[in-house]
Amino acid sequence: MEPPNIIAVRLVQKNRFQIVDALKISALPKSNNWAPILDLVKELTAEGQPDSELWRMIEGKSLEGGEILRVLGFDRAFAVCQDCGAKTPDNFLLKRLEYVC
Repeated sequence: MEPPNIIAVRLVQKNRFQIVDALKISALPKSNNWAPILDLVKELTAEGQPDSELWRMIEGKSLEGGEILRVLGFDRAFAVCQDCGAKTPDNFLLKRLEYVC
């Protein structure tokens, strides 16, 4: 159950979730860019709330920050810089949840 493995787990819920067993299905490609992308997913998703489109992207190993932001409702195509008002800003600030130039 170590990154970047994709695993299937069996959970039991009493007072909290407990992992009963786990099986490695596959792994993300060996690269340096998946860790910050997975951190982004962790910060922007709610625990226990399924998102089938996001899961398909992860299973398909399509880990591009811009595409993940789009799926999670932060599409750059509709963004405006919160500092200057410019359209299609380049940077997404996770702490502020907004785009800036």
